[in-house]
Amino acid sequence: MASGRRVRNGVYTDADIVAIYMKYRESGIGSFTREVGDFIAHSKRDRGATLDATAYTFAQLAFFQTYQGKKKKPLEQKGKCGWWLRHYLLTKAKGASEDEIKKASGLTKKQAENAIKSWFPDKQVYPTEIKCNDPSTLYQLASHFSRAIVIKDVFDLSQVKAEIGKIFDAEGIDHAEIDRFIVGTAVMLNGKSVEIVPDFMAKVDLRIGTQRHLPVYHKDNTDNMQYVIVLPDGNLKICVTTENNTGDGLVSVGLDFLDTGIDTESYFSRSLVELDEHRMMRLRLRGPLSFDTSQKLPVSEVA
Repeated sequence: MASGRRVRNGVYTDADIVAIYMKYRESGIGSFTREVGDFIAHSKRDRGATLDATAYTFAQLAFFQTYQGKKKKPLEQKGKCGWWLRHYLLTKAKGASEDEIKKASGLTKKQAENAIKSWFPDKQVYPTEIKCNDPSTLYQLASHFSRAIVIKDVFDLSQVKAEIGKIFDAEGIDHAEIDRFIVGTAVMLNGKSVEIVPDFMAKVDLRIGTQRHLPVYHKDNTDNMQYVIVLPDGNLKICVTTENNTGDGLVSVGLDFLDTGIDTESYFSRSLVELDEHRMMRLRLRGPLSFDTSQKLPVSEVA
């Protein structure tokens, strides 16, 4: 494979990264490889790790805002419901322990999951109608589930590196190339989006997790306050944010797709550094970016 050879030789572009993920998308390497491949292959999807995690994060906040917030309304056992309700209940049940479910409802975990599925007879992934003939169990489970909001990254860095390592082993690529390949993957994903339900999108973008800084001498420095110069670089994050145009009044959410742990300074062109409205140095990451390792700093803005 030409793309594998170019990565092996250390001179490749984002097009080669796309080709490699497409080659291994259905090979069983792992969920990250499949997810990135699906982002490339499909503009509209109804499943996948990003959709599941984003919908779950949104559902938790939507449940709170709808049924527990200042303008709360009762949770009805029958009738129209938010598209996120089934996903909320079912994901909470799957993430709970057997003892939790038993204590909250008297059911086994499997029984609880089956009960929840039965309340939404519409076979769509995100149904908008509930038909529950067991309100007691519904309210017992909902009361237990709503005690905590849990937000997790879509993917863990160790998992991502392990999967890319398997691909590299198959292609004869040195593992020393993994970090640069992850940066290229991030650039390739930047700006991708998927529609979860009509008028509700999940969008991928790049951000800096924690910007680095340099301490500077200043006459007003104290033990509790130090003047610093904030640098534009820091750990690169791939993030997911929602764009909610459904008119339901529910807040949008954001979560990390992956914290790469990779500092941007060695990879991002200095032409991307700009001053923000507070005259602080930032990396311009939202525009279309390209990745080409033939350049000293492989990430730059698309000309």
